[in-house]
Amino acid sequence: MAAPPPSIPAGSTPSAAASPPGLMLKLSLMMFLQFFIWGAWFELGFPYVQGLKFTELEKGLVFGAFNIGALVSLFFSTQLADRKFAAEKFLSFSHLIGGAAILGLFFLQAPVGTNVGEFNSATLVARGSVETTGLGKMTDGKIVILTQVTTTENAEKFWTTFEKLEADKQPTVTFVYTKLSDGVIVGNVATPLAPFWPFFLLMLLHSVFYVPTISIANSIAFAAFSNPSKQFGPVRLWGTIGWIVASWPFIFILADWASVNATGKSGLDKIGEAMGTPLGGAAGLAAKRYIFLVAGVASFVLAAFSLTLPHTPPKPAAAGDSFAWVKALKLLKHPFILVLFIVTFIDAAVHQSYFFWTGGFLETKVGIPSNWVGATMKLGQVAEILTMLTLGWVLKSFGWRTTMIVGVLGHAARFAVFAFFPQQLPVIAVILLHGVCYAFFFATVYIFVDKYFPKDVRSSAQGLFNVLILGVGPFVANFACGQLANTYKIGEAINYPPVFEYSMFAAILGAVLLGLFFHPPKDEVKG
Repeated sequence: MAAPPPSIPAGSTPSAAASPPGLMLKLSLMMFLQFFIWGAWFELGFPYVQGLKFTELEKGLVFGAFNIGALVSLFFSTQLADRKFAAEKFLSFSHLIGGAAILGLFFLQAPVGTNVGEFNSATLVARGSVETTGLGKMTDGKIVILTQVTTTENAEKFWTTFEKLEADKQPTVTFVYTKLSDGVIVGNVATPLAPFWPFFLLMLLHSVFYVPTISIANSIAFAAFSNPSKQFGPVRLWGTIGWIVASWPFIFILADWASVNATGKSGLDKIGEAMGTPLGGAAGLAAKRYIFLVAGVASFVLAAFSLTLPHTPPKPAAAGDSFAWVKALKLLKHPFILVLFIVTFIDAAVHQSYFFWTGGFLETKVGIPSNWVGATMKLGQVAEILTMLTLGWVLKSFGWRTTMIVGVLGHAARFAVFAFFPQQLPVIAVILLHGVCYAFFFATVYIFVDKYFPKDVRSSAQGLFNVLILGVGPFVANFACGQLANTYKIGEAINYPPVFEYSMFAAILGAVLLGLFFHPPKDEVKG
């Protein structure tokens, strides 16, 4: 995922003077840190939160906190932040508060251990004396009685499926110790591993303060440039690089260093061993919380660095701003714009489902080591950079509709491979289609809006589509995916092919709607 390519914000006036020495370096570092923060937690955050055993509604709210933040930011940052505060000071304050909030998430998880109230993991090896219980075997060979392995209504289906599994396919489950006495170990599989309300509220607080900083960072850059059309692209590229680089620390943070040290290797041999030795079980889940520590530290660094950025004073409200949203909404009366609006919602939901499922899928079904999951998913952003370079030529050669259809069908192709060819080589190869999915649809939509919407409502129209792309579409997808996970879950494992087919067919529906009903005129709409 990447932030939308912005047009020059209303009210920003590019400097006529030559850029001062070091300006490009400062702005590039700002963009690097801005997207490093987001990239540090986003992909690995989905499998981590699902491992905390919140209810499906609670998971939807946690995942949706970022989308709520997006909706708030679309109004707050344009109606208050950039009109009342110097942009660099607002950026600093927001990252200070947002960084403290996301850092707080690091401390909420229950500790790994062997005492009552702590959590651990075991391989489920047999059915228990009660249909909802099972027996687990820990790494030290101890047997633990596992309660609430399944529900009463799902017990028959669960154990029928379990009994067909080969020994090396038996699932690993996490549990919270509830009893340790007389040689008996009892653990509850369903107990949440973190308190929901503090977790949700901290994520919401981070999101509400972080998301507006995306557009504020753009505003600082545009106001400082002497030639924005030429200077913004190279600076914004460092944002994508920051997103990619954010996964690199976790190759080592999520390594099983105890096993690595036991090999006696040193130097480069030891590093190579660590790269291929991931943590698993309870220790692996616990280590994933470091995504919040890394994001929080990066937020504090950017909060301090923001105070060194060029002063960017508040912008006065432009005449007619109060009614621009209404004018933009009225343009939905044009069938081709309404169709694009609907398809954007569908594609945004499908796009979010990719992040919802892929981290866990790569680790549990494809066999990607947990410490390489983030880096593997980041291959999509590498492809995005390359695809964006071709977008102008593609639009000129094939036109709006064909380009958008190809972008939407990229999602369908990706989920088709996930569902029917879940082997490492095809899965990793199809992740590269992220560039096609993003550039050929989302980036194309922003360019289309800038071309076809009247000049006085373009900024608000971009905001309306952002409501779908960053807000409503993903928010709905979080809850839909949660319900699918509940429907197709066996124990703690997901039956992935059926859920991928939902996303695949949704993408196909979007492509069909574009093919049949999206026929834009040659000139911009007049109202």
